[in-house]
Amino acid sequence: MVRRSFRGGAVVGGRLGRTLMLPIHLRHLKEGAAVKVILMSYGEKGSILTIGGVERKAAHKRVRIAEVRRRFQLAPSMELGVMDVPDMEIGKTEDLIVRSLQEMERFRPTCMYLPESTREASYYGHSDHIAPGQIGESAAARYPSPIRLRYFHSRNPNIFVDMTPFYREKENLTALRCCESQYQWNTSIPFLLHLYEVDRYLRTRRYGKKVGSRFAEAFREMRGA
Repeated sequence: MVRRSFRGGAVVGGRLGRTLMLPIHLRHLKEGAAVKVILMSYGEKGSILTIGGVERKAAHKRVRIAEVRRRFQLAPSMELGVMDVPDMEIGKTEDLIVRSLQEMERFRPTCMYLPESTREASYYGHSDHIAPGQIGESAAARYPSPIRLRYFHSRNPNIFVDMTPFYREKENLTALRCCESQYQWNTSIPFLLHLYEVDRYLRTRRYGKKVGSRFAEAFREMRGA
């Protein structure tokens, strides 16, 4: 979520993942806005090692928590909120909609970034990626103030934002790789995540050409009530 003082924005995210922070957050901070990221789940089931029972799941969750803290040390002025929903149990429920609305009422965002909420239009069809977008937009519909919604990971973007001044390849990879556990053999095939890094680089370059810059991010933007 982003609140402009310009004062405030926010991001509602799903599991711990490679979109926990977006470069555009850095742009908002530079412009004087307050930024808060809402993490719904740590993704503690994202390893075959957790099949071994409760203790192994708890141990893996501790690893994920440490990774989140390490990542946010890179941007200490960015606020973090965690709902701590059990991994793979995120759904568009009344409870999560109300909790999200309460976060919004406390933070008072003017702009909110959400994962693409339509499965067919998302680059990532996992339910823990889709549901947070649906939860966030449902909460935004009840929010009493006007708010702008921007969906990331969308195949149907309608706005492109120049990010060239904030794109630092080394720093970006450092932030991505704070999620070290996701690069290990027991969570996925590591080389696929490196392919993700290449794909993201090429995509930001492609989006940049649309606005006459080197790098840009793309969003599907909607205006809330």
